[in-house]
Amino acid sequence: MPSPLPTLTPEQRAEALAKAARVRKARGAMLGDLKAGRISLLDVLNRDDDTAPPDPRPPLPAVAARHR
Repeated sequence: MPSPLPTLTPEQRAEALAKAARVRKARGAMLGDLKAGRISLLDVLNRDDDTAPPDPRPPLPAVAARHR
């Protein structure tokens, strides 16, 4: 069962909304650069900031080592 969302103060919520708007704007610019050929898909995938696309692969479960 998923955990409930944390309760944010009005200041925290405003900060989160502002950050989300900045990231959306940067991702839009990045997508425009990609479509225009100014950057490559490899450049996009190698980014190491908030505008990088999330990894679509689910995390692998931890597997305990077997001892014989």
